[in-house]
Amino acid sequence: MKQDQKDSEEMNLDRPHHHQARGELEHVLTLDGDGTVKKVIWQDSTEVISVEDWRICIWDIDVKQGIAKVRRRSCLTGSIETPDKNFKFTSAVMNPHAKEVVAVYGRSIQGWNLNSLKPTFAIKDSQPALILCVDYNPNRPFQIATGGDDCKVRIWDVRDSTAEPIMTIQDHTHWVWSVAYNKFHDQLVLTSSSDCQVNLQSIVSISTGAEYKYGDASDIEREPADEDDQAENVSQDAPTDGLVQAFDQHEDSVYQVAWSSVDPWLFLSLSYDGRAVMNQVPSEEKFKIILN
Repeated sequence: MKQDQKDSEEMNLDRPHHHQARGELEHVLTLDGDGTVKKVIWQDSTEVISVEDWRICIWDIDVKQGIAKVRRRSCLTGSIETPDKNFKFTSAVMNPHAKEVVAVYGRSIQGWNLNSLKPTFAIKDSQPALILCVDYNPNRPFQIATGGDDCKVRIWDVRDSTAEPIMTIQDHTHWVWSVAYNKFHDQLVLTSSSDCQVNLQSIVSISTGAEYKYGDASDIEREPADEDDQAENVSQDAPTDGLVQAFDQHEDSVYQVAWSSVDPWLFLSLSYDGRAVMNQVPSEEKFKIILN
């Protein structure tokens, strides 16, 4: 890990421009990186995180009196020893529960505290395949999801760096490029792949939905209720783990999926050919969640 300082041009944010009159976007600030930028994450109005090939940069942006400028740039590099030193960062995500960034590179997962810039956890060689994407459960601390080039999605508890994934999903037939938790119902997880498909998964047994309903999700596995109790207390139409629906409207690799920040049942997917497709959670699954 290292830190460096980098200044950029200043831009007045208050002065009127003819671009604004026409409703066009205005260039405000350029953040000059040193490699291919894989992803950009907004932490708040003064902090931006960029994921480059070999490092992660935290940009501290100073906005005063209508002027925006880079006040400081802090850079993180992977610290896990791996046989292949050529692994690059592929993705990262902010921890919604703490000031932490979690990144994936090669077959490893690592977190850093954004205040101290020190590693918080590391899972070395977590899987035999390269990890291509990562997302953090917005409702359950310590739970993340990753997708790899072995067609699989894995759910992890980062508190145990030696643990196996708590769930493995394989419903794609090619590389998994994007994974996204639903921010309102974390039992719903979207995945997309270069098999041209978007999958909606239910992971209710390890979600806050199970914890809320049963008290402790782990009790479901350790102490299953007998059939009579289940029939009496749990609706037969209750959500279960598994593939809810596969969406196949795309004709090219699907590189990104995202949930609506307003409507918990609405999501969008974007494919290599530039096509964006909007879909909804099937009504049947929606009512299972609402009524149970």
